Amino acid sequence: MNIEHKLTQALREEAEARDVDVTRLWAETQALLEEQPPRRSRHLPLVAAAAALVVTAGVAGLTQLDGPGDSDPAGQVTPERDAVDDEFTCPEQITHDWTRPDSVTDDYFVASLRGGPERQAAGYGAARYEFEEQGDRAFLRFGNADGSLATLSEFRLDSNGAWARYRTDVCVGENGSVAVPANGDLDLGPHGSDDPYSIDDSVYGERKGYAVLVDDRTYYDHVGLVRQRSLYALNCGRRICLTSTEDQGGGGTSLRPGVVPQDVSHLFLPTDEIPERKNPYGLWAIYDVDGVVADVTAHLRGGGEMSAQTFYASPWPGQLHMLLAPFHRVERITVHRRPGSSPGVPQVESFAPEDLPNLGPGTVNR
Repeated sequence: MNIEHKLTQALREEAEARDVDVTRLWAETQALLEEQPPRRSRHLPLVAAAAALVVTAGVAGLTQLDGPGDSDPAGQVTPERDAVDDEFTCPEQITHDWTRPDSVTDDYFVASLRGGPERQAAGYGAARYEFEEQGDRAFLRFGNADGSLATLSEFRLDSNGAWARYRTDVCVGENGSVAVPANGDLDLGPHGSDDPYSIDDSVYGERKGYAVLVDDRTYYDHVGLVRQRSLYALNCGRRICLTSTEDQGGGGTSLRPGVVPQDVSHLFLPTDEIPERKNPYGLWAIYDVDGVVADVTAHLRGGGEMSAQTFYASPWPGQLHMLLAPFHRVERITVHRRPGSSPGVPQVESFAPEDLPNLGPGTVNR
């Protein structure tokens, strides 16, 4: 998801949810930005994004916040030195060969020692780091809070006696996905965390108290670090808002009432701006306010069927049906209506996944 789509989504949610006091919101955003040290962040907070979009004629200036290359990242964490594993334990790794710039597709990460190893680790949000020199070679490791190795960068001395980037190995999930392995990964709900991210009070106000946690799990970010993502649903007037919350921001969309599944896979695991990483899951949603839908099922290639999970919180009208399935195995999605609920309409209706409305900014990278 690029920055323009994130801004558009944030603005849409603001418009659905409230009357925006543009002057106040812009002033608060400016004050917040002035208080924060510079940081190479990949996401804008939703409120700041919405305010910026409202008062700015275009987004050309805003996109400069996501500048690529060998910058000097200033992080907001203090990583712990040493105690990073020597070997990878993640399912797979991808390699950036810095001797062949044309083969490196990640514009948001360039291995560097500028400012020192700690500053580099802090800038990318690594909980731990380790740096060692071995003659004409040096190694910088980024680690997660448990010490597991996320990123291994190798440097070599050049003819001027300076360290030059040579190679970086980065953690990814199975088959190059962003997904961290999890038990019961095809069930929506909390996965291994007792502390999901919360919804921003300044965006949703009192309605935050009526939000339902749809899913909470971890993924690998663009430098291989394990990040957490929490997905919520809450009532937004005549719609249901879905918001995905991460440590560097998030994204969201809103669902109109209806009985046709809508593809919201882009909110499930982030693949935006993470080259060659994939979201192996498909996520479809129906907001049924009239009690028409009895079940939503996915029919899988090779056999098998999966059913949607249902979410509700007072004072929502109706229920939210969420169907999670392995995207590449889904042959069709079927909506089962309650008997007698829709005279003259087929009780069972099936759809090909590619024919369903996609509420994301485009095709999800799979």
